[in-house]
Amino acid sequence: MRFVKKTIFWAYFITLFWGFFKVGVDISVLTENDSEDLIVEGNDVLVINNTLYIQKGNVIIRENGILVIRNSRFIMEQSLHERYKVILYNNAKLRIENSEIDSVVHYPLIVSFNSSQVYVINSTFIFEHSNVIKAYGESKVSLENVRAVGYLEINLYDFSNISVKNSELYFVATYGNSTALVINSLIKHDIWCRDSSRLVLYNSTISAEGIAGFLIAEDSSNILISNFSRIEGSLTAKDLSRISIDNAYVRWLQLSKSSNVKVTNNSTINGLSISFSGGQTIISNLKPGYIFKNKIYEHRTGLNFTVITSKIININLKIGGSSFIFIKDSQISTISLASYSSAVIYNSQIDIIYCSMHSFVLIWNSRITYPVQGDHKAMVLYFSTVDISVFNLIITAFIAISIVYVITVIIFLKRHKHNLPSLHTDQTTLMNEK
Repeated sequence: MRFVKKTIFWAYFITLFWGFFKVGVDISVLTENDSEDLIVEGNDVLVINNTLYIQKGNVIIRENGILVIRNSRFIMEQSLHERYKVILYNNAKLRIENSEIDSVVHYPLIVSFNSSQVYVINSTFIFEHSNVIKAYGESKVSLENVRAVGYLEINLYDFSNISVKNSELYFVATYGNSTALVINSLIKHDIWCRDSSRLVLYNSTISAEGIAGFLIAEDSSNILISNFSRIEGSLTAKDLSRISIDNAYVRWLQLSKSSNVKVTNNSTINGLSISFSGGQTIISNLKPGYIFKNKIYEHRTGLNFTVITSKIININLKIGGSSFIFIKDSQISTISLASYSSAVIYNSQIDIIYCSMHSFVLIWNSRITYPVQGDHKAMVLYFSTVDISVFNLIITAFIAISIVYVITVIIFLKRHKHNLPSLHTDQTTLMNEK
């Protein structure tokens, strides 16, 4: 038993110190705060410099207090999930420079409240799993040249904001009118923007090794993706969100109700998916390739999509229930119709059409690459160019015959007007004749 304890101790000791020699952090002091909260408050300034600091309690910075961790390795040692945290209250400040942040067993958590500020510069979160920063109440977070061995996750709430430069993050979520500025950085997984939050993605990428990262914008969020930014996964816009894609690349753009999206300045959309839900929509001259100017507007749901001097490669449409869409002079990869939806396709090219139960499709002078697929209760009608001529001829003949018939009836009535019984014949005359 004693041998096992010694083995565990030396393994932990070697692991702890090997990280410093590996990354080259110059440590001159070893400090261990055992089972006590580290509190910095009341305009106090505490600087941890060139130190291996092991904290076995909370770190509380409040009331204008300032904690600086410089050229050090700071370890949160805890045995339970979120047992200890770094907490900032009321205009407190935490500054981490050229340091490493680590944790034992469970992830380190930094939480900022009430206009507090967190600055991390030229530093690394070396815990192999999640490393989390949360900001509430108009707090500010600034990350510059920051890396994480595991996952670095950022959550913003209540008018907080973050600035990320030359860094690598795993996940970013913004809520409640928060703002995120991401410059020259890599988001390894995804970004969520909700509740009227704002995001600027400048010369940055959402991607990962073998994972297609995604960006979701909803609830009146406002997004700008510019200057050679790349989204290697999907960008989803819905629920009154506004998105501007300027000189950027999006692998898959998904639009739904009440979204307003503008694509400009030589941007590339590899795949475009538009979902329509209710109302009537007309789509004209929507084709893959370089587009100088095109616009789709759906009045009922407020969907507004504009493309100017940009490139779209694949186009897919999803027609929701009780919707009607008219497509002409366009080239679409796939069209999917939900139940009780209708589509008229004129002079267009469609690769695949999927029909749900009770949907209706009229294909008019168009080319469908593959047979229409879907429920047997769907109705599909085809009219070719010849069929259109015959159809028009039948309609014209019917109208002409109807007009001739009406004119004939009018002439007949005029000619035989005197021979017809009078409508005002005296009733007594008729009685006498009887």
